[in-house]
Amino acid sequence: MKIKVFLFCIIFVFIFIIMHPWGNTCNDSCAYTVTGVSFLFAFINLSIYNFFIGDSFDVPVTYYSYIKSLKEDNSINNKMIRIVGIIVLFMLNIWICYFIYQNSWIFS
Repeated sequence: MKIKVFLFCIIFVFIFIIMHPWGNTCNDSCAYTVTGVSFLFAFINLSIYNFFIGDSFDVPVTYYSYIKSLKEDNSINNKMIRIVGIIVLFMLNIWICYFIYQNSWIFS
Protein backbone atom coordinates (compact mmCIF):
# COMPACT_ATOMS: atom_id res chain seq x y z
CA MET A 1 0.00 0.00 0.00
CA LYS A 2 2.86 2.39 0.76
CA ILE A 3 4.29 2.04 -2.74
CA LYS A 4 0.92 2.92 -4.27
CA VAL A 5 0.60 6.10 -2.21
CA PHE A 6 4.20 7.00 -3.05
CA LEU A 7 3.63 6.46 -6.78
CA PHE A 8 0.41 8.47 -6.70
CA CYS A 9 2.13 11.41 -4.98
CA ILE A 10 5.15 11.37 -7.30
CA ILE A 11 3.00 11.30 -10.45
CA PHE A 12 0.68 14.01 -9.09
CA VAL A 13 3.55 16.37 -8.20
CA PHE A 14 5.34 15.74 -11.52
CA ILE A 15 2.28 16.57 -13.64
CA PHE A 16 1.40 19.52 -11.41
CA ILE A 17 4.88 21.01 -11.93
CA ILE A 18 4.72 20.45 -15.69
CA MET A 19 1.32 22.11 -16.09
CA HIS A 20 1.39 24.93 -13.54
CA PRO A 21 2.59 28.32 -14.87
CA TRP A 22 5.32 29.21 -12.36
CA GLY A 23 6.26 32.59 -13.81
CA ASN A 24 2.72 33.81 -14.39
CA THR A 25 -0.17 34.33 -12.04
CA CYS A 26 -2.69 31.54 -11.93
CA ASN A 27 -6.38 32.24 -11.31
CA ASP A 28 -8.82 29.84 -9.63
CA SER A 29 -9.85 28.23 -12.91
CA CYS A 30 -6.25 27.40 -13.78
CA ALA A 31 -5.55 26.01 -10.32
CA TYR A 32 -8.63 23.76 -10.39
CA THR A 33 -7.81 22.48 -13.87
CA VAL A 34 -4.18 21.73 -13.07
CA THR A 35 -5.09 19.98 -9.82
CA GLY A 36 -7.90 17.97 -11.45
CA VAL A 37 -5.83 16.85 -14.43
CA SER A 38 -2.90 15.94 -12.17
CA PHE A 39 -5.17 13.91 -9.89
CA LEU A 40 -6.88 12.14 -12.81
CA PHE A 41 -3.58 11.32 -14.49
CA ALA A 42 -2.11 9.95 -11.25
CA PHE A 43 -5.26 7.88 -10.55
CA ILE A 44 -5.28 6.35 -14.04
CA ASN A 45 -1.59 5.50 -13.83
CA LEU A 46 -2.10 3.92 -10.42
CA SER A 47 -4.91 1.81 -11.90
CA ILE A 48 -2.60 0.73 -14.73
CA TYR A 49 0.03 -0.19 -12.13
CA ASN A 50 -2.56 -2.28 -10.26
CA PHE A 51 -3.39 -4.07 -13.51
CA PHE A 52 0.22 -5.04 -14.14
CA ILE A 53 0.81 -6.38 -10.64
CA GLY A 54 -2.43 -8.39 -10.82
CA ASP A 55 -4.15 -6.52 -8.01
CA SER A 56 -7.80 -5.52 -7.96
CA PHE A 57 -8.73 -1.98 -8.89
CA ASP A 58 -11.98 -0.12 -8.81
CA VAL A 59 -12.40 2.45 -11.56
CA PRO A 60 -15.39 4.78 -10.96
CA VAL A 61 -16.55 4.32 -14.56
CA THR A 62 -16.91 0.58 -13.95
CA TYR A 63 -18.17 0.87 -10.38
CA TYR A 64 -20.76 -1.90 -10.67
CA SER A 65 -18.44 -4.32 -12.43
CA TYR A 66 -15.65 -4.44 -9.87
CA ILE A 67 -12.56 -5.93 -11.46
CA LYS A 68 -11.22 -8.65 -9.19
CA SER A 69 -7.58 -9.46 -8.68
CA LEU A 70 -6.10 -12.44 -10.47
CA LYS A 71 -5.60 -14.11 -7.08
CA GLU A 72 -9.35 -14.00 -6.38
CA ASP A 73 -10.63 -14.85 -9.85
CA ASN A 74 -8.35 -16.25 -12.54
CA SER A 75 -11.16 -17.01 -15.00
CA ILE A 76 -11.24 -16.09 -18.69
CA ASN A 77 -14.10 -13.62 -18.05
CA ASN A 78 -12.10 -11.68 -15.47
CA LYS A 79 -9.05 -11.62 -17.75
CA MET A 80 -11.14 -10.27 -20.65
CA ILE A 81 -12.69 -7.59 -18.44
CA ARG A 82 -9.20 -6.63 -17.28
CA ILE A 83 -7.95 -6.40 -20.87
CA VAL A 84 -10.85 -4.17 -21.93
CA GLY A 85 -10.36 -2.06 -18.80
CA ILE A 86 -6.65 -1.57 -19.43
CA ILE A 87 -7.27 -0.60 -23.07
CA VAL A 88 -9.76 2.07 -21.95
CA LEU A 89 -7.33 3.32 -19.30
CA PHE A 90 -4.49 3.52 -21.83
CA MET A 91 -6.70 5.50 -24.23
CA LEU A 92 -7.67 7.92 -21.45
CA ASN A 93 -4.03 8.19 -20.45
CA ILE A 94 -2.94 9.08 -23.98
CA TRP A 95 -5.70 11.68 -24.27
CA ILE A 96 -4.67 13.27 -20.96
CA CYS A 97 -1.00 13.23 -22.03
CA TYR A 98 -1.98 15.14 -25.18
CA PHE A 99 -3.94 17.65 -23.05
CA ILE A 100 -0.94 18.09 -20.75
CA TYR A 101 1.37 18.57 -23.75
CA GLN A 102 -0.93 21.21 -25.27
CA ASN A 103 -1.39 23.18 -22.03
CA SER A 104 2.05 22.87 -20.49
CA TRP A 105 4.19 25.96 -19.95
CA ILE A 106 7.32 23.91 -20.70
CA PHE A 107 6.28 22.77 -24.19
CA SER A 108 4.75 26.06 -25.37
